[in-house]
Amino acid sequence: MTEAELQDAVIGLCKLRGLEWFHAYDSRRSTSGWVDLVIAGGRGALFVELKSEDGRRSMAQIKWAHLIMRAGLQYRLWRPADLKDGTIAKELESIR
Repeated sequence: MTEAELQDAVIGLCKLRGLEWFHAYDSRRSTSGWVDLVIAGGRGALFVELKSEDGRRSMAQIKWAHLIMRAGLQYRLWRPADLKDGTIAKELESIR
């Protein structure tokens, strides 16, 4: 599963749960390393980086992950395995 396919699946799950989501479609105009999705619901928000099973984060992505977590916000790195085992659905439900 590609990163784009994973993103489509996650957005589909967000829509089913009535969650709001944001994705910067033109990353060239965004700050380097910013997360792929910000997902918000009535009980919280998630800052999500999506990667294929063997995809690697850039140093800028790792920097943002640390900043987000140090700020006390919920950062997630999701891969296709997290979709298959239900982790993503569970975490989306937790902020719904």
